[in-house]
Amino acid sequence: MDVVSFFRNEVFRPLVIICVPGLYASLPFAVLFVSKFDTAAAFLSAHESVSVILMILIVIACGLIVEDAGSRIECRFDSRNAKRDGKFYEYWYSYLLKTYDDKQPWHSYMNTIVLRFKFELSMIAAAGVSLAGQIILNVYQPYILWRYFLIIAVVQICIAAYLYFEAHSSSELLHRMRKRIVKR
Repeated sequence: MDVVSFFRNEVFRPLVIICVPGLYASLPFAVLFVSKFDTAAAFLSAHESVSVILMILIVIACGLIVEDAGSRIECRFDSRNAKRDGKFYEYWYSYLLKTYDDKQPWHSYMNTIVLRFKFELSMIAAAGVSLAGQIILNVYQPYILWRYFLIIAVVQICIAAYLYFEAHSSSELLHRMRKRIVKR
């Protein structure tokens, strides 16, 4: 198997923007479910292949949900950009209608920025879901003292705030790039 071909956009993109945030969002709930329902835990232990398939489906479903929530954040960024630049949507739609060669130097760069942007947006949404799940898990199945949990929660909130800042910057960068590409 060619390792480089594995990391092409067709495989790597869904892993990054769906599976990683989906796992982050769903993991506390999966741990809670297995720890609270002994019969479910026994069933999943006895049927490992079913467990793996079920977890993959849950991760993908959660990933798609948090990606959708991330898209709502993206709409807010677009609205802000449109207020700053009255031609924002004109550039956006012109960019979408533009035909170009995949070998253009900016094409790979734009794909990288979009991938990072979508990851940032998905992880922001996943952080909220995961933190809620961790709180519920710690209430029903205490795994850490609350004073330590508070530190972990603050770190996660700071990371989500940083990702929000980065996503906002990525949104502005994408707008500037689309504007330049359309004006060519």
